[in-house]
Amino acid sequence: MTKSKPCIRRLFDKAERAVGEPLEDLVASKDYTDILLTLQKLRAAVDGAINDTASGVFEKTLNAVQIPTRSDVRRLNRQIVELATEVRALSAELQARPAVAPRKAKQQATVRSTKKQATPRKAPGAKQRAKSSVK
Repeated sequence: MTKSKPCIRRLFDKAERAVGEPLEDLVASKDYTDILLTLQKLRAAVDGAINDTASGVFEKTLNAVQIPTRSDVRRLNRQIVELATEVRALSAELQARPAVAPRKAKQQATVRSTKKQATPRKAPGAKQRAKSSVK
């Protein structure tokens, strides 16, 4: 003898088939896919607008109390990366230069310092005073 399904199970199966088949047809249709994509795009646009507004208000609040925001930290990180790149380039350039002998470098430094001492500088107003005395 085979057991028959309980009464509640038979009622459930009938109700499920009555609702399930039309829903399966709807989900399989192209219109459903189009509607679903449109709703997802709308939701993303609304979420984006809400996030932009909320983050703008939050950012202004943080700036008012002088707390750095994510955009401040990103800007600083970019500047640090640029500086690090520049330092690496300068280091590479310095290493690429031929090494100057220590004695020659010392002689060049001495020559430079004596040239600076040999030519005295005039005071900024010296020309004006000289011209006014000629008149």
